[in-house]
Amino acid sequence: MSSGAGFTLPKPIFDNMINDAYAAVDGFTLDKSGYGTLQEKNLALYTMATFAGEGVRGNFGLRYISTDVESDYYAFSPTGTYADGLSTDKASYNDVLPSVNIAFDLASDLILRTSASQVISRPNYADLFATSKLPGLNDGTPGNEKKVTGSVNLQPFKASQADVSLEWYFSGEGLFAATYFIKDVSSFISTRESLNQQIGIEDPSLVIAGGSSCGVGVYDCWTVSENYNANGGSIDGIELQLQDSFDNGLGYSVNYTFADATSPAENYPDRVGVFSDSSKHTVNLVSYYEMDDFSARVAYNWRSEYMMRELPGFYGNREHQAYGTLDLSANYNITDYLALTFEVVNLLEEDSVQKGVSPVDAEGVISEFKDNYPVWSFDGEARYKVGIALRF
Repeated sequence: MSSGAGFTLPKPIFDNMINDAYAAVDGFTLDKSGYGTLQEKNLALYTMATFAGEGVRGNFGLRYISTDVESDYYAFSPTGTYADGLSTDKASYNDVLPSVNIAFDLASDLILRTSASQVISRPNYADLFATSKLPGLNDGTPGNEKKVTGSVNLQPFKASQADVSLEWYFSGEGLFAATYFIKDVSSFISTRESLNQQIGIEDPSLVIAGGSSCGVGVYDCWTVSENYNANGGSIDGIELQLQDSFDNGLGYSVNYTFADATSPAENYPDRVGVFSDSSKHTVNLVSYYEMDDFSARVAYNWRSEYMMRELPGFYGNREHQAYGTLDLSANYNITDYLALTFEVVNLLEEDSVQKGVSPVDAEGVISEFKDNYPVWSFDGEARYKVGIALRF
């Protein structure tokens, strides 16, 4: 089969590959770095009241949450290896979260909405395991050595938020809306790394290489990574929405969002003071045609640059450049039970380009992720899919 890069790869024989892998196995060993259990118990209580009057309506409520987390794992012993017995870490937290929503009917086709609330988002389960992992150990690539440790003590993402929006219903299906939103973030999960750390374990890959960034002949040299609860940050912006549809089956939807998502630079090892995965500008354009037996949709989605931060892994903290995709889909009902479908993803073959943007003097960041260094580039490919849908 063709690789698309100027050379040909043989088609793999999967059964032979699997049989060869089994033949090389002569026993099993417990990988203590990969063992861990997690138990999370959640209690939630809700209460809400609604109200309505002349041209006004809404609700207000309270939510109480309580969470207990427990994780079993093999801890590092003083000798730098894993202990024989399991250790257990426990943590808990609780909170009271209020909310209020009010809508004002300014006219028959004009509505003003406002809301305020405190919200949380619990940590990902993968981040709560107290296990210490060693990605890069003896993988044949010096410099990949990492120690990644989870923690049950991670608190949830918490924010106080409010928004106000004006909605104009200019036709039976037509809507124009403008929304201003703000979030005051009191706690969120970030990452921190310490380079060139000794943890009591030597990597054979560094022995072969003759040393590490810690020095010649030093084989115990690791990047220690962990998630932690950072404080401070705010998100505010505007969202504009326009949509309508017509009797001939045509319709459209346009959405634009501006978001200023800032957080103190010291919350991140890359010293870039913006929240992860947040673009300042986002645009979504959709056009569609829908009839009884046929429908088609064209969608273009674009966002400006945004920070990507991952733990564990070797990709590091980097900035994804502005990215947009054009997608198509169509559906034709041959009968009441049979339909033909067609789909194209990333028709324009947009590439994914990422670069390191950390300041040169940022600690805890390797040089490849600093000073606009081009770290990753992935060729975009258009994906076509034709299918038949059978409905019973």
